[in-house]
Parts: sequence; C-alpha cells; structure tokens
Amino acid sequence: AACAAAARFYRSALAFDESCGGARQYLRERGVAAATAAKFGLGFAPNRPRELLEAAGGARGALEAAGVLFPDGGRDRFAGKLVLPIRDASGEPRGFGSRAVLHHVAGPKYVNSPTTPIFSKGASLFGLDVAKDAVARRDEALLVEGYFDVLALHDVGVDNAVGVLGVGVTPRQLETAARFSPSRRVVLALDGDAAGDAAIQRLCRDVFPKLADEAGVDLYVMALGSAAKDASDFVGGRRAAGVADNAIAGVADNAIAAEIRARADAAVPWNGPPDASSANPVEIHARKEPNASGAPPDASALRDAQDEVE
Repeated sequence: AACAAAARFYRSALAFDESCGGARQYLRERGVAAATAAKFGLGFAPNRPRELLEAAGGARGALEAAGVLFPDGGRDRFAGKLVLPIRDASGEPRGFGSRAVLHHVAGPKYVNSPTTPIFSKGASLFGLDVAKDAVARRDEALLVEGYFDVLALHDVGVDNAVGVLGVGVTPRQLETAARFSPSRRVVLALDGDAAGDAAIQRLCRDVFPKLADEAGVDLYVMALGSAAKDASDFVGGRRAAGVADNAIAGVADNAIAAEIRARADAAVPWNGPPDASSANPVEIHARKEPNASGAPPDASALRDAQDEVE
C-alpha cells in the first residue's frame, strides 16, 4: 500500500507539477512518448516529503519500511529524480528505480529501492506487468539491462521486452521471464560493452547450464552490434537515421521493431549453435557489425521492413 501510494504521488507530480518540467523535458529528449511513460507509471519525486506522507495517509512507518522515506527525519529517498516503479506481474509497485534529471540537484545519478520484505532487485524485472501478455503471445521474453532500454523498445513496438536492472542477471529473473513464455524461450540482449560481454561469459559458464537442466529455460543470446551500446542507443540511432532520410516516424519505428525481432530470431542458444563452425554466444554478443552493410538501414529499407511487423 505504501509503494502504491508513493507511485500515485510521483506519477501525479510528473504529469501536473510545474516544478517537474525538467523531468518531462528529459523524457522528450530520450524519445520516450507520453503514452509509454504513462503505461509504465513513470513519475517524479518533487522533494516534498510532507505531501508524500499526506498522500500515503500519514503512514510514515510504512513508507520507511518500503524504503521510500529515510528513517532519519523522513527524507524522500528519490527526491529530485525521475522515478520508475518496479511492479510485480499483477501491476503492484514493489520498489522503485530513479534517475537524476535536474542539473541543480546534487547526489548520485541513480538511486534504487533497498531490499525490503516485498522487494529484491535480483528477483525483479522492470516492465513485467506491461510485457507479460506479449511474452506469452510471441512465446519469447527479450531481456535487456536498463529501464530506458525497456522503454525505448516498447516505444517502437517491441512489447515483449523486460529489464533486469543491470548486468547482474540472476536465475530467478530468468525463470520469472520464462514463466510467461509457453516454450520458456528467453533471449538476452545485454549492453554491448566489456561488462555486458563479461556477464554473458559468466552466465554461460555458471548459470545457464543448471537453469536449462533444472528449470527447462530455453536461453539464447542476441547481438545488437557495435553501432549501439545498448537497446536504447540502438533505437535512438535507427530513429536518427530515419529522420535524416526523411522516413515517416511510424514507418521508421515499425522497421526498427522488425529489425530487432529479426535479430532475436537469429539469436544463438547459450551452449552454441548446432554448427560448430558458427560463432558461439559470447562471440555473437560481441559482434561488431550492426548489419550486413555496417550502417543503419536507409529510408527505403525502413519502409520495406514495416511489412514484417505484426
């Protein structure tokens, strides 16, 4: 109840509070549509803990236990930050992620909820409540790292994407994602940097074998190519290419979604493809070709690809 009350307070602030213009501008700069922000319940913490407490019915103890307020004076943990609720499969907020978006607010860029009786980062997936039906319909969960990776993918129509809240992918997160796919297919598209490559190596060595054997999770690894460091960057780059080529926005987004789905279809099993001469999962993840030509698709390719989108 405390997290739900806080989520409503933050969401209302982002939508209507005059002091939240910087947060709204940040979302526009990141290319997050208002409809997508609303779907995921994004909010802003305006550093007014007394109003937050009133919105929660005065339940200071509950807000502190939920990690929303600090116990030392009731300060808002997320004050001055864009807030992203982390909800369970039924849509109930269990915790929050947040990002600094205002130039005059000091402090860490990212702040997440601490572990509480109802929230554990390693057991949570961002966007699960929004994506679960698409995961079931497409028979595939697409796992990416960050909040904005998920938002960018949903913005272009890749609606089976969920976020693992960093590179520390856990067996429980993988099992949770697989639960909504009839064939238990999970495709990982982690960041294309050294940390992402190291995470794939660790998972292939230490996690995937047991998870495949005991939980029957069908795990695959997907490459985004070096033209993008993560899924959000991939979408942004493709959108920029479409603008440069005067592509229609909706057509460009459809083409981006089609390309991402094609890459997911081409993902390799965690234990390697049947053809031993082909690249292994770690090599696939570290591949440097964004596409066959080494460049984003041109406007005609963007228009042609829209037919591939369901």
